[in-house]
Amino acid sequence: MMNRKPNSGFSLIELMVVIAIMAILVSIGYPIYTTYVEKTRRAAARSILLEGSQYLENFYNRSAGVPDYTQYVLTNGNIIAAGDSLGDFADDMSSNQALNYYNITVSAITPTTYTLQAALQGGYTDSAGCNTQTLNQLGVRTTNNPGNKCDW
Repeated sequence: MMNRKPNSGFSLIELMVVIAIMAILVSIGYPIYTTYVEKTRRAAARSILLEGSQYLENFYNRSAGVPDYTQYVLTNGNIIAAGDSLGDFADDMSSNQALNYYNITVSAITPTTYTLQAALQGGYTDSAGCNTQTLNQLGVRTTNNPGNKCDW
């Protein structure tokens, strides 16, 4: 009489059930993960806007004579102008990961006012539609999609 070994391993049905369970978990977890990644990127862009604002306010308050935002000298040696990148405010900003996803610029500047803007770069999307965030000299914070999880 031949000795038969008992079958060991998993059947195809068991493997398919495990794969189906994993697919369900991934389909639930991935959207949650991407939402948190987007929130983190928005928060990093906002922190750069706030840091840039602090640089400008410190300069404005220390200016001799008449304070003037437009006389701020960037690290590249140029005087600040609309369209300049906030990456020029400080050397350590160039290593900030938010700069990989957002263009952070001075969108408007006069001797007594400024507006800093963080705009999502092409190719990246934000599921809440928070593509642009701004901050001005009064501390007014705006987004392109107010009230839709975009508010500061």
